[in-house]
Amino acid sequence: MGTGIAAFLPMTRQEPNERREADFESVYNEWQAQRINQRRAAEILGVSVRTFRRWTHRYREGGLAELEDKRKTQPIRKASPEEVESLERLYSTQYLGWSVQHFYEHYVERGGQRSYTWVNDRLKASGLVGTKPRSNGEHPAVSDSSTDPREAFGPKSKVGVAGALLAQNVVPHEWVPSQQWSLVATVDSFTNGVYSGFLAKQADIWSAFRGVREVLERYGFFDCLIENRAFFGRDSRLATAESTQLSQFRRAMGELGIELVVHRSQRSQSRMARFVQTIRERLPRELASPRITEREDANAFLDEYWSRFNQRFAAPLDGERKTAFDPLDHAKIELHNVLCLKESLQVDWEGYVLYRGRHLRFDGKRLREDSKNKARVHEYRDGSRAVYQGRRLVGRIDAGLAD
Repeated sequence: MGTGIAAFLPMTRQEPNERREADFESVYNEWQAQRINQRRAAEILGVSVRTFRRWTHRYREGGLAELEDKRKTQPIRKASPEEVESLERLYSTQYLGWSVQHFYEHYVERGGQRSYTWVNDRLKASGLVGTKPRSNGEHPAVSDSSTDPREAFGPKSKVGVAGALLAQNVVPHEWVPSQQWSLVATVDSFTNGVYSGFLAKQADIWSAFRGVREVLERYGFFDCLIENRAFFGRDSRLATAESTQLSQFRRAMGELGIELVVHRSQRSQSRMARFVQTIRERLPRELASPRITEREDANAFLDEYWSRFNQRFAAPLDGERKTAFDPLDHAKIELHNVLCLKESLQVDWEGYVLYRGRHLRFDGKRLREDSKNKARVHEYRDGSRAVYQGRRLVGRIDAGLAD
């Protein structure tokens, strides 16, 4: 770049649009090259970090033209009494109790063309929404959410890209009236994007497996996953005390080459707490709008909902920026034989399998006693079981013999 960033003067909202465009583009390029962080970029431009992030989002959507102050170039169209009445009726009959921000998203989807400020002012003037006074007339302190997420890690760390560090969150809640379900969400710790999210009757190892599988099938392999013990309890059906669901999950992640991170940083905990608060406020209202009451219908709704949620809350990433995701090759790995419960089997000297007090044979084949290829049983989500020795499928166990 021809001039150093120190040569830029602070910019205010009163300066000409041309100056805003020139200064912002130069600072934006410095930030993209990771020579400065968001906080420093905001200081150079003389704005808050929040404003810089908003300008960044607008710039990515429409280039420099989106940075123009449209209040100076677009005529103001005064609202008619009928338009104001229609807005108030829409909110009071279908969205009463929603935050203005949440309502405004649906207002725009319905074709509304007014600004957020206009909608907010009209609803407050009508008394449909209240105001929250600030104490001492001061602005609230800026939380660490305004800090560039990349600053939490070293400059050369892969954690600063999508797919490097994921977290699985269990959010029990009454999502629809009189129904207590657990939302299982697999979230990117850097972008806050939701890669998989569904409602389960109760969180367990199978819901954890499902979340991992959906991410792998949609996006590919990721690097690390924060371990969440809320999924796992001891499985009394397994023989040894060490064979807990947690150890089964660790074994599966090891086979996939996904590193488990035991401790979650304070910053990550704060972000996840905000995610839980946001989703508990928004999702019940979203499900109530189309009158959804069944879990299957709710999960079908979520399949479409997460893209809208991510567009609103996930940090945008440029197409040029690399991710940590690697494509999944189904020919080399069978996910159903990794994301399952596995139990070692005893093979006697005649080649019979000893399984829960029973001696079993499969299609007349005798299992050889081989320490390098021990026999094992795979238990799947639907309750079916199969016996393997190495990579060879030996046979399947009838449900009557398994229980």
